[in-house]
Amino acid sequence: MNAAEASQRVAFGRPARDFSGGGGWLWLDHATADGVEAVGLGGVTGAIAPGLAADYLLIDLDVPEMTLSWDLGWELVRLANRDQDVATVVAGRLRLWRGRPVDWDGRALVRQVAALVGPAVAKAPIQRIPPVSARHRDATLRGA
Repeated sequence: MNAAEASQRVAFGRPARDFSGGGGWLWLDHATADGVEAVGLGGVTGAIAPGLAADYLLIDLDVPEMTLSWDLGWELVRLANRDQDVATVVAGRLRLWRGRPVDWDGRALVRQVAALVGPAVAKAPIQRIPPVSARHRDATLRGA
């Protein structure tokens, strides 16, 4: 949400001298119910209503950025972070708790994928322009 709102503000808000770029509610709606409609799932989820799948996030608002908020909608768009996602529920089932899967080993999957991807990327004919950031920094500081 933050990236979309910031991009819209730079592209359209600044030239119109409208720093706010709309309201926080607009971006929350785009990320939730409007997003659901965009992918054709409006009849399945996207609202808390009878007959719809119970898909939701439980977000910890007891953090400094949110506690002193005067406009929670904007704070959720601009300041909320994934570390505030306490629980992710899909179709009424708890799927993630504090960012980790509850019924399978997410860390094991990442290790397995990393073991396969590393060698594949190393063999791929990839030319980075610019090079990885550490090398790019070193070259820049050397004046190369």
